Amino acid sequence: MFLIGSKKSYSNVNKKIFFLIVLFFVSITLKSQSYLTDDILKKANNSLREAVGDYFFSYLNFDDNSFYQYIDKKGNVKWARLKKGKRTKGKFLSAKQIVFSCKHPDFEYDFVDKRVYVNLDSSLNLVERIDIERIPKFLLENKKSNWLNRTELNQIIDNQNLKKSVRKINLRLEFDSKKNEYYWIVFNTIAIFDCYSDEEILHLDPVTGKIQKHFEERQYLTHCN
Repeated sequence: MFLIGSKKSYSNVNKKIFFLIVLFFVSITLKSQSYLTDDILKKANNSLREAVGDYFFSYLNFDDNSFYQYIDKKGNVKWARLKKGKRTKGKFLSAKQIVFSCKHPDFEYDFVDKRVYVNLDSSLNLVERIDIERIPKFLLENKKSNWLNRTELNQIIDNQNLKKSVRKINLRLEFDSKKNEYYWIVFNTIAIFDCYSDEEILHLDPVTGKIQKHFEERQYLTHCN
């Protein structure tokens, strides 16, 4: 009976040792495929600086709404936020959303997406070319803005003989992702109803002020009873 019990005891011990060895190698493997966030950001910064140049790079700030993908111990693919001074979890897969936000005194427009994205693979190499089409050329070239100012834009709008407005004309900068260019969109409200309004709309070139489009459109309010 003693010998039989010993065999079972040895068997259990061996299983525990084997399990601990497996856990050890798994943890080593996972750790070897993780990165310090600072190393990831260093790679991202270098790639971004090369894409936009030293001048404009100084106006780009890391956005903590940045994420990476990893595989946990159970083999599940998960997302986690990139945090400075930390190490990534599990087996690092990619950093597909490293975000940088632009803060430049000549580009302080409301409702404009001023973010630039850097995507890195598991080896911290660029997955694709950094898209900088949303950055105006005068900023990248460190030149004075060649865009019309608000006073000049208002003068152009006043010269269009628009219909009578029922509220203040609204002017907003927009980006055409198909043409990769900015334009000003002007909303001249000519009638207001409970759940919709009738708008006279203009599209203006920000550099020349040329009228690209001039049309009327009925716009409906969301969540209107």
